[in-house]
Amino acid sequence: MAGLTFQALYNNRCEELKNESGETYFKPYFWKPTEVPKRELTVQDSGVPESISRILAGALAFEVDVQEYTHEVFRQVDKGDFGKVSNTVKKLLLSNVADESVHAQQIERAISAYPIANSDTQEASAISEAFKQAEGHPLQKAAILEIGVFVPCSLAILLRCGGNSLARVSRFIAQDEQRHVSTNLGLLAKFGFNPFEQTKSLDSLRKQTIDWLAKGLNIKQWGIDDNWIQKQSDLMVTTGRSQALDAWTSAYQDDMPFEINNKFLVY
Repeated sequence: MAGLTFQALYNNRCEELKNESGETYFKPYFWKPTEVPKRELTVQDSGVPESISRILAGALAFEVDVQEYTHEVFRQVDKGDFGKVSNTVKKLLLSNVADESVHAQQIERAISAYPIANSDTQEASAISEAFKQAEGHPLQKAAILEIGVFVPCSLAILLRCGGNSLARVSRFIAQDEQRHVSTNLGLLAKFGFNPFEQTKSLDSLRKQTIDWLAKGLNIKQWGIDDNWIQKQSDLMVTTGRSQALDAWTSAYQDDMPFEINNKFLVY
């Protein structure tokens, strides 16, 4: 979605409807959280189950945080702190706030099927508080959590390693995060920030968070370890792109092997 206008980003998440006069208008669409049946993890290698426990604990805390950071940005925009901003941007921010509520509800359902360790809940809360206290604008905090933590680590691991149920959770959340990242990076640039530079404290917290989430990860069949995930996070926050991560996540297929052309199979 890079390079899209804010209007296009907003329309992307809306249903196109017509009023009684036949005029077209756009109404935000939000997918509904569903129950998560427990399924076997795709990968049982060292560190994967433990990492998924930390990811779910972190996701529950951080989704709520991003919701508040984004809402704070909306309040600042609405007050005129950044000068004149279009109503489309305001509507986009509010719709992104509502997305985070849906995400948190979906993560809660995932945790019902895949219980998390109490120690992970406590550590997620501590990291959450550290982000709140760190130097940086709320928009920077939302952006670095989404592009530096959710996309390259949490959602990627759930997609490739979490089995059918957690992969579905990852896919539904990821479709929103793509829009959120485009929104936040675009707004950072519009408001005079460099979207690919963070405060030292936020960048340090990002690295600490990735280290915690992926600690001990060792997916032998793909040569993936926690350091690999950290490298992809580094690339995402400094360039907005990681080809290695794209290749790893795009290798996931929804269909069974006999339902797709052989050229799409991953061996």
